[in-house]
Amino acid sequence: MKHFAGIAITIFLLAGMLGLGGAAQVSAATACQNSGNPLSCACSISGASAAAACSPNPKTDPITGSKGIIHKTTLIIATIAGIAAVIIVIIGGFMLVTANGDSQKVVQARTAIISAFVGLVLIAIATSIVIFVMGRIG
Repeated sequence: MKHFAGIAITIFLLAGMLGLGGAAQVSAATACQNSGNPLSCACSISGASAAAACSPNPKTDPITGSKGIIHKTTLIIATIAGIAAVIIVIIGGFMLVTANGDSQKVVQARTAIISAFVGLVLIAIATSIVIFVMGRIG
């Protein structure tokens, strides 16, 4: 059961990040079909040129910039998933201590701990990839 929880956390994290990226691509495609940059269409509307999103500096872009929504959302999701993985490690350790020599309980506890650590590694890799890509885009 704990093995399933570790896998579920990893899938949730990856699906959330892929879903977030997919939504950004769909909205970008529908916002302005002739332009590669959806902000160029939004900034051409009168009165919008003073907005922070219309700034020529890509580092201040509120969506893909270093302090943008995607960056912040990625960190929040990674933090929540990381906390969940640490909780699973703690529960697995508790299960291991209270196994009283029962080999089946020891295997379940070990599987939970290993799955949580694999989840932590995948969380770190996924977060690094998203932040790297957003740094290159922004």
